[in-house]
Amino acid sequence: MGNPQGNQALTTEFVVASVGRRLGLSVAEPIIVHLPAVLAGMVRDHPEAPILQPGPAFASAHIADAEEKYEFTAALKDDNPRRHVGIWALWELFLGDDAQWIYSMSNDEATYSFDHSLWLARHEADWNRELLTQEVGNTWDRFTTDTSYFDPTEVRRLALALRALAPEEILEILVQVPVEWETSTSDLEALGWFLATRRFHVADRLDALNP
Repeated sequence: MGNPQGNQALTTEFVVASVGRRLGLSVAEPIIVHLPAVLAGMVRDHPEAPILQPGPAFASAHIADAEEKYEFTAALKDDNPRRHVGIWALWELFLGDDAQWIYSMSNDEATYSFDHSLWLARHEADWNRELLTQEVGNTWDRFTTDTSYFDPTEVRRLALALRALAPEEILEILVQVPVEWETSTSDLEALGWFLATRRFHVADRLDALNP
């Protein structure tokens, strides 16, 4: 909390990753960690880092031999033809931004999506009901247009999974957002509506990949 991007970035991180995991996508596992009071006031070893505040923070589980890249590569390695379908769909579902990926170098460059703090079209600002209503049905292509190698079985599975994602499952994720992050109930309701509505748009786009 207190990071330069604002506390809503923590909510964005948690919800994007949690929905991705619920859909069975290749996303770094989200974890809420609690920073103890003894850390309060400490300064991390970085000139732009905020002073640490105690309380809930967002973290991702460690990925072995991880290498961060800004290029979407290794298309045919590991089972990336399957993994990349989910990453592409997650980006579309959550209005992705700031493209960067984790590659597990000891696992044939298996690709993971992570660092979603600027997603939901945040651009270093907060999303709200107005923005989500404006973007709910829009196409959001930003980081790759090459889908020729996508696993068609995963494309079909994910389209079905999106349509089957119940509002109750979305609500189950939203209610886990710590109140200390100060995302308003109104904004969480808007995000729940956005996801429950937009999942059909993304499912239709996936269907279009398998004519």
